[in-house]
Amino acid sequence: PDVGMDATAFVPGYHTAWFNRYQQIDYYKELGIPMCTVPAYFDGERFGISVWNVSRGRQPIFLCAHQEVFDSLYTEDRRKRLRQEVVFAQVIPQALKHIGFRANRFWLNESHTAFLWPQVAEDSYFPAPKLLFTNHTPEKSGMERFYDFRFESLGVDEKYKNAFIDGGVIDLTHAALSFAHQVNGVSREHGQILREMFPEFAKKITHDTNGTDIQFWRNPHLAHHAKCGGRCDREQCRERHGYSP
Repeated sequence: PDVGMDATAFVPGYHTAWFNRYQQIDYYKELGIPMCTVPAYFDGERFGISVWNVSRGRQPIFLCAHQEVFDSLYTEDRRKRLRQEVVFAQVIPQALKHIGFRANRFWLNESHTAFLWPQVAEDSYFPAPKLLFTNHTPEKSGMERFYDFRFESLGVDEKYKNAFIDGGVIDLTHAALSFAHQVNGVSREHGQILREMFPEFAKKITHDTNGTDIQFWRNPHLAHHAKCGGRCDREQCRERHGYSP
């Protein structure tokens, strides 16, 4: 709202607490009756995904949960992980329709959400949608790839197959890069790394500093000091920042 954008966010609600694998979360007990329950499908199975409005301020936030699908965040079961990502993408357009929100811009954070684009691109409810993709993890090990699954089992239109399949495997980063109208890393250095990693998409890759770019945020006096080979101790940092206890 502060920048003149009418936006909303969706997050999966995992039933196993990410900070304690022995703690189970009952969202019906914690949040009451969901705003809506929508159907989602994966490999012939149907799931009723519950959606709650968990907004605490002006920014609408919706939580999507199902005890079997979203049982834990870091599941080692790759089929279950793929199912989470396919199902989550199906839920969002239905929930947006439920609240009457005709989004025309969609923002993917990490490639795990790449399945959203075929859902909204094929739905006339959303007027001329555009896609922004932010990559936070420029490490191959952190980019979602599925080696033992057939694209045809995902329920995604065949015309998107070439985007999802790279090197013979389901590659969600390749898909997100293919679909996105603009891509960004989270620092200047990160943007450059992405362009080097994916030169075929370099023209659409930029960057946005989110606070992790030390050169951008460093006090100019300290930056000059470091450039000259010096090191600042705690008292020097206090002095440079004009801090007094």
